[in-house]
Amino acid sequence: MRRRINNLPAAAIQVENESPAPASGGSRCARLQGRLDPHDGKGVREFTTVFCSGGLSPMGQYMNLLFHTEVPVGIAAQERATMAAILDSFQVDMSTVNHQAAALAAPAIAQIHAIGRAAAAQAQQAHEMNDRHNQSVEARWDSQDKGSQAFSNYLLDQTVIEDNDHGGHATVWNQTADALVKSNPSRFNYVETPNFWKGVDY
Repeated sequence: MRRRINNLPAAAIQVENESPAPASGGSRCARLQGRLDPHDGKGVREFTTVFCSGGLSPMGQYMNLLFHTEVPVGIAAQERATMAAILDSFQVDMSTVNHQAAALAAPAIAQIHAIGRAAAAQAQQAHEMNDRHNQSVEARWDSQDKGSQAFSNYLLDQTVIEDNDHGGHATVWNQTADALVKSNPSRFNYVETPNFWKGVDY
């Protein structure tokens, strides 16, 4: 796939030997040996590859590792031992792997975070619109409830008055309300409908 993307011909690979290779940590490894011609004008190479598939992580992910050597077939016999020693001595530098993985993942992680921020902002906007709508509806209902109570008071010949000394409201007969307000206007006064207290006056 990589060669096709780069407009290169497909490599010719002939696997001549394959066998299990030692593994650890839940990995499974295989050693492949054969010949490879990448059609790059440099001829056929002898290759040895150890391919390992790691165990599943708790997130259901796994990592593949590929250890690969190749040498021109003309000098393969004399270099085979050296290539085997290089392959067998190779150690994975996990700090480098993690650094490279983080660099590769950074754009995707940034995009995920951006999507998350946009979704959170959209949700917040929707909540705010919903809250404003609910407040508008509740205010309209509250106004209607006050109006209904005021009409009921009118029919029952009652009035809401406020006691300024004790900071309270009371619904009393109109005659009583008039008498209280006239006798002590600094203490008692009439309460207009918009100023009714919920749970007390209506």
